[in-house]
Amino acid sequence: MSNPPKKYTSIEDRIMAALDDLTVSEKKLASAVLEEKGALASFTAAEIAQRAGTSQATAVRFFRRLGYDSFSDLKREARSSASWASPLYQISGTGHVRMARGDFALHVAQDLKNLTETAEAMPPDLLEDAVEALMEARRVFIIGFRNSAVLASYARNMLALLRDDVLLLPYAGMSVAESLVSLGPDDVVLVFGFRRRPPALNVILEAARDAGARRILVADPTAATSARLSDITLRCTTRNAGIFDSYAAGMSLINYICTRFADRGGEGIVARMEAFERLHGDIEGGGSAE
Repeated sequence: MSNPPKKYTSIEDRIMAALDDLTVSEKKLASAVLEEKGALASFTAAEIAQRAGTSQATAVRFFRRLGYDSFSDLKREARSSASWASPLYQISGTGHVRMARGDFALHVAQDLKNLTETAEAMPPDLLEDAVEALMEARRVFIIGFRNSAVLASYARNMLALLRDDVLLLPYAGMSVAESLVSLGPDDVVLVFGFRRRPPALNVILEAARDAGARRILVADPTAATSARLSDITLRCTTRNAGIFDSYAAGMSLINYICTRFADRGGEGIVARMEAFERLHGDIEGGGSAE
């Protein structure tokens, strides 16, 4: 099997380009590399192989398939790649990432590139499957941790305009476990899992799987274990010219999914929106004073 094309210059790009052709053992190695990306410099090839439950020989072949001469080459790329670094790593000076005055155009250009890469890599049928699942679900549970919580909240607000029973987890005053206890096969769990993903995310996905609920994951290209636990995975490029990940593609994806939902909903969505507008008018008008 030939190496991925040279245009794939980052570790996650190389893995995603080769993913469909990887063996079961190589996919385990890919997951291990993606999950440990922030600490690869502290691992040996044998340790990565052990973590993936494969042999060192398989690991060596896997690294070569990705286009690296050795695991050391992969580690050097991981250390130098700004897209894999934490904000602390970058702002401390070791990441060599700086935004000078007047660099807003560079910042916007990277967002545009992220949008383009996300669109080119996104299978249209997968998007339609996600929209259909959200339309047919009895209830839609939405959750996201850390920075992903912002996207989860926005998605909930948009979807709640289009259908009933859209729930942002956890409910006010309740834990995630208490909020998920009634989850069933007719429900959909929409998870925003951009890096860094806490261990609780996979536990929630496992609980949703065990309850028979469909799982939709929106994440960056490095999502590995969480992607395996999901029925539908929608990946968004998050690189930034500065120190923080960009969520422009994630927000655009939410808007697209909700727009497709509205298009497919037809007259029912129009009637719902008209009812909202009437209520807005009544509330803003204040009604009659007592």
